[in-house]
Amino acid sequence: MDQWNNLRQRGKSANEYVAQFDEYRMRCAVKEDKVMTLSRFQKGLNDDLRREVVLRGVSTLDNAYIP
Repeated sequence: MDQWNNLRQRGKSANEYVAQFDEYRMRCAVKEDKVMTLSRFQKGLNDDLRREVVLRGVSTLDNAYIP
């Protein structure tokens, strides 16, 4: 859980960050509000991607993932 809470994108690609985030989410099996999970996801993104997610008005984690 601590690793998931401290996960940051830093030098990872967006795809690598998403894969790591999903892995921790599955391993931790935490039942939390979707808004909280989205907030946790955004917190770890690099500033430029975090701004993009906010500007797009993303309201769910599924919509935050950019193919």
